[in-house]
Amino acid sequence: MQEAGLRLYLTPTLTHFGAVLFISMVALAPDLSAAAGAASLLACSAAGLAYLAWVGFGMLSSRRLFYNPSDIVSQLTYVPLPAVAYLLIAANSLTAFTGGPHADLTVGVATAILLYVGIRNAWDMAIFVAEGGPGRGSTRPDRNDS
Repeated sequence: MQEAGLRLYLTPTLTHFGAVLFISMVALAPDLSAAAGAASLLACSAAGLAYLAWVGFGMLSSRRLFYNPSDIVSQLTYVPLPAVAYLLIAANSLTAFTGGPHADLTVGVATAILLYVGIRNAWDMAIFVAEGGPGRGSTRPDRNDS
């Protein structure tokens, strides 16, 4: 059970780093039309939001093992903050499809959010592992060996 819980928290970090890499590749692709770029970013956004729904459900069902109710930053950085980033990317892509002015700055901000979330959550996971995981020298009182 602990291995599944660790995967549940580690995989989003890798996914967000992958999304940052994909968005950067789309932004730097030579000869990519605006429609193709918008479609690629919209697909990335939809996949990210679907993945976050799965992660959110998994985290709610594993709260007993890894959840720290006093850690507000963790609560925000694993689902809500990345969801905002993916929604910003989707809004930018849809605006590009409708012919409105699409702000590349929006995608830049969303990418920066995903990069921050990835770095922050990687650091959180490193601290968690260094502390010995749940119940093994952890300074977090709500974690146990169940």
